[in-house]
Amino acid sequence: MFFKMKTKITKKTILKVVIGRAFTFKVNTELGQWENKTTISPDLTPGEREKLLDNFKAAIQIPTVSFSESSQNITALQEFDLLLRRVFPKVFSSSLVRHELVGNYSHLFTVAGSDADLEPYMLLAHIDVVPANEADGWDAPPFSAQELNGFIYGRGTIDNKQSVMGVLQALEYLLERGYTPRRSFYIGLGHDEEISGPQGAVKIVDLLSSRGVRLLYVLDEGLTIVDGVVDGLNGPAALLEKNRLPNRFGHGPERATFEHLAHKFGWPYRMVMSNLWLFSSLLSSVLEGQPDTNAFIRTTTAVTMFNSGVKINVMPAYAEAFVNFRIHSSQTLKEVLKQIGSIISDKRVEVEFVSGFDPLPISSYEEDTFGYQILKKTVLDVFSEVTVAPGICVANTDSRHYTKLSHDIYRFAPSWYGPGDSARFHGVNERISIKNYEEIVLFYFQLIQNCDVRSLTTHLRLWKYLKVLLFSVIFLIALLFLVATVRTFTFDADLGLQLGQWENTTTLSLHLNPQRRKNQLENFKAAIRIPTVSFTETNVNTSALNEFDVLLRSGSDADLEPYMLLAHIDVVPANEADGWDAPPFSAQELNGFIYGRGTIDNKQSVMGILQALEYLLEKGYTPRRSFYIGLGHDEEVNGLHGAVNIVKLLKSRGVKLLYVLDEGLAVLDGIISGLDGPAALIGISEKGQVTVKLSVITTPGHSSMPPRESSIGILASAENPMPRLFGDGPERGTFEHLAHKIHHVKSVALLSTPQQMNVMPSNAEAYVNFRIHSAQTLQEVLNLVRWTISDERVTVKMINGFDPLPVSSYDEQSFGFQIIKKTVQGMFPQLTVAPGICVGNTDSRHYKDITRDIYRFAPSWFKPGDPQRFHGVNERISIKNYEEIVLFYFLLIQRNDNRKLPDPHVSQHEL
Repeated sequence: MFFKMKTKITKKTILKVVIGRAFTFKVNTELGQWENKTTISPDLTPGEREKLLDNFKAAIQIPTVSFSESSQNITALQEFDLLLRRVFPKVFSSSLVRHELVGNYSHLFTVAGSDADLEPYMLLAHIDVVPANEADGWDAPPFSAQELNGFIYGRGTIDNKQSVMGVLQALEYLLERGYTPRRSFYIGLGHDEEISGPQGAVKIVDLLSSRGVRLLYVLDEGLTIVDGVVDGLNGPAALLEKNRLPNRFGHGPERATFEHLAHKFGWPYRMVMSNLWLFSSLLSSVLEGQPDTNAFIRTTTAVTMFNSGVKINVMPAYAEAFVNFRIHSSQTLKEVLKQIGSIISDKRVEVEFVSGFDPLPISSYEEDTFGYQILKKTVLDVFSEVTVAPGICVANTDSRHYTKLSHDIYRFAPSWYGPGDSARFHGVNERISIKNYEEIVLFYFQLIQNCDVRSLTTHLRLWKYLKVLLFSVIFLIALLFLVATVRTFTFDADLGLQLGQWENTTTLSLHLNPQRRKNQLENFKAAIRIPTVSFTETNVNTSALNEFDVLLRSGSDADLEPYMLLAHIDVVPANEADGWDAPPFSAQELNGFIYGRGTIDNKQSVMGILQALEYLLEKGYTPRRSFYIGLGHDEEVNGLHGAVNIVKLLKSRGVKLLYVLDEGLAVLDGIISGLDGPAALIGISEKGQVTVKLSVITTPGHSSMPPRESSIGILASAENPMPRLFGDGPERGTFEHLAHKIHHVKSVALLSTPQQMNVMPSNAEAYVNFRIHSAQTLQEVLNLVRWTISDERVTVKMINGFDPLPVSSYDEQSFGFQIIKKTVQGMFPQLTVAPGICVGNTDSRHYKDITRDIYRFAPSWFKPGDPQRFHGVNERISIKNYEEIVLFYFLLIQRNDNRKLPDPHVSQHEL
């Protein structure tokens, strides 16, 4: 027999469920009935309290630093061994305790219980600490154990000598009071936990395994008592660990954390925590917003080391970063590695696996779990006001090596963390209150005794609830492109690009026989083979060049204003080891290309201009219009001795130029998405530039809880604070000129940080090079940089800079632009010619005082991937393209003999 039932779930019904759960929801908040057992009270005398504090301070004052697996402070470890023997005489002399040194410097204590039937447990801690530098901003020297305002400052106070000394101090007190445990237990003190425990924890586990030891549970450092860290939580909470990547909230144990704490939250937080079936997404977003809680809900990413760049004005060819991921318990190492590759999705980025391991299995935390419940009972015995909940440990400890000895590994030490204290872990001003250290000793004193119970009794579970499916609402947003569509079909394609009727001038043609072509190529190769490298403004390879800077070719008509062709002899450095297919100064031919530094920047123009003039002079050519050729020897380092001195020379002679043509933009083929065919962009403006040095000093810390404002992160966010200025400069004209050819449009030079992979650095500096848009000024950019960063920790210092150059004219009455365009279209009829903005900087900016119009163009042919060769690896030019460059200048020089421009072209829509 079948029954058909209908259920209508209304908003009112859901509201009742949500409010009802908020008032009644509690998870595992009560302890079961334990067997009655008399425990020893500590009742410390003032003398004992003073002595335990002195013992702890002595431990902090020994710098047991682990720098790397091959570098530890062995002398300090030996001194620490002597300290333990001196301050805990009962522990080292009792017949109940067996002490062994493992791996030379780690300690294993076996404490024999009276009941061999009870499974033993183990308490872990570690002796070693991470490095600390007083210069980072400590309020007290990091190995001084100095008291300030009720706190003891020093490296190791919360990681992890408070547990080392707390466990042994507690055992010392118990033995002094005649205590004999019922349940056996072990104490393991590793000496190399900060570097993964290969000689300490690993060897202790091997030793215990060889003896057939199985552990009921293991307790190590990890989570703590958090007070004021979780928004909305009424009172402190003890989290017992059980063990741009996506948010994983709900897939791991962190959901249980908030369900256990729900009844302790105030309104309206309590309503959210009691109804995570409905509000998990909301809680997840809130947790993401804080570094202290973000680490609990995802696999975290922390860039801990970054190296790149060798020169301020050169984009580095090589960069490397070490990225530390802490893997969420719902993921595996393999999944994260796969996800990294998917997110990067760039064949140029090589991802190399350095080290790693899977998250540990989740330890049990049910009401019948001895280890979890005994820890919970002890926390409540010592801190009655604390709420206990399971949590996930975002850092890694050497307890992972103990998985073969126990199913349940818990990570907790009763250190008290307030807001901001998590940054002290592996950071500056690590400290512990005197009161909290005494509480830690008391915690272990009580825990050892509590573990003597044979078993625990659980109470019945109160709640089992149904999960309600929550459906997301999908919003469809429709965008109207009516104006854009109409404009696409009606937009005038000409925009002054059609050429009018020029005066008839006879031009010489260039026909080279095979031998002349070969000689022309050999001349160019010879130029490439000379390493005319400019390293810095004070380091130019002058042995590779003679400073010939300016040539004048007088024309026959002195009434015509002269023009000038620029190029530069020097090149940027090149290193074959960076991955060149041919040595960078070999001029080697490969598949129709000549490889070498300078082939596209800028010896192709140097040799092309002079080769063209050579051919013209051989043919008896006499120009009508005079012109200059300027070949700078130090353009790559700002042209302070080349271009600057050429300009001074010309100004002293009263020279004014009709226009200047320098390198800059080129022929782009397949570079602009959606453009039908290649385009020649003539640079009519050049960006300014400013290099600023950004320095930041922040608090260092552990990479397991990367702060949102790490030193690297602050500099990374400051790398490009500039607003979008499309439409305020000449780039709008570029795309308007190209509109008729487009069918579907798709849309830090130097950085250094300290070198340690698992520590977030406290200081970082970057040299950031801004190329200033022509619609802005240098001062505006500097003001914007300072305003955008707006962080007193970041120092902004200007290294050098200059304003963008004025926009050169490019209308139909602009002789220079139109003559260059005529020459390009005469050679390459299939090309579209458009004005553009030169994003690089040339030494032509020094010529702005002797001309109104400076254009930046060389007919080098750039295809996809070629722009990266500029100042990069495998710079090259095709043999065919070099021959075209020679022909371009051969024709350009002759085109300039026109006396004037033709009458303006009038397009039909203007009639």
